[in-house]
Amino acid sequence: MRLAQDGRVAEVEALEDRAGAARDIVALNAGAALCVAGRAASVGAGVDLARKVLASGAARAKLDTFAEATRRLAARQGAHRTG
Repeated sequence: MRLAQDGRVAEVEALEDRAGAARDIVALNAGAALCVAGRAASVGAGVDLARKVLASGAARAKLDTFAEATRRLAARQGAHRTG
């Protein structure tokens, strides 16, 4: 369980644009994905774009939106099972 908690903390720190290895890994992975998807001309350009998104807070906001949608869906499914 501790490893999962550590991973969650690292994920949040990266999405909050806190300097460190987690943010660098997220930026590199996102940069490569943006390049492969044709959204960036190179991995380096994708990393630059990813860093801008992290710095803007948009990535964290998207995670929060996704988490809230997941909670609502789980609550609805739980109501269907008990009702």
